[in-house]
Amino acid sequence: MTEVIDVEPSIESTDIVQYTPQIRSTPEQIKADLERNYQVLHEFMREGVDYLEIRGKKSLTQAGAERLCRFFNLGEQTHLMEQTEHWPSEDDGGFLTYHYKTLVGPLTPVGIIPVASGEGTANSQELKYKNQNIHDVAHTVRSIARKRAFTAGVRRATGTSEFWSDSLEDLPPEMLSNKKPGPVKTPMMDNDEPQSPQDVMLPWGKKHAGETLGDILRADPTYIQWLAKALAAKEERGELPDDQVGLKYAVDLIVESA
Repeated sequence: MTEVIDVEPSIESTDIVQYTPQIRSTPEQIKADLERNYQVLHEFMREGVDYLEIRGKKSLTQAGAERLCRFFNLGEQTHLMEQTEHWPSEDDGGFLTYHYKTLVGPLTPVGIIPVASGEGTANSQELKYKNQNIHDVAHTVRSIARKRAFTAGVRRATGTSEFWSDSLEDLPPEMLSNKKPGPVKTPMMDNDEPQSPQDVMLPWGKKHAGETLGDILRADPTYIQWLAKALAAKEERGELPDDQVGLKYAVDLIVESA
């Protein structure tokens, strides 16, 4: 059965009013804002946690977006705009898609004053999910859509979009190839979007297959240590498959930060 829901979002519309553009910032203020943003990026944002760097291009993670919100005293409102839930039947494996919109703005005693918005979608046919049981990935697909909307809204609200690149089209061609030149540290990819190390899912194994590295770390930290050694041994023997390079990178980041 296919369920398509057009959600009535609680985003209030406003009447059209006459508006005359005004200069609200001097060149000096704009320069100060840019310098502040550079300072935030280089002094407060943590590589591998708040952002990931891919061949010189940085991508904001959910943890990084939350950190920016705290720094700039911003709040957010995320709303489900549309969803399609076609659950598996005898004829097909089903299909899920979710569409969210996030409003971001300064926190006030009565809520937030939206100054920017971001939208995000995700579906069960994305590369990471399409060969998995749809019931197992439903929550993850929904969460990814929310995360994409949230990070997009935060980038715009903070005026830091120039620092971040999470579009597949913006990545170097060699980054998208299965053939990687040499032992390159390849960050984890959530289809078209890098992930925080703890959000990376372990795709195999008898003990923790299908769990994220963060969940494994909290429940069984010694397994992460074992996994790091096992992947390192594979790499030393030249037996580390291309599809495990990103996993090793994520595990190494977690072990180094522990």
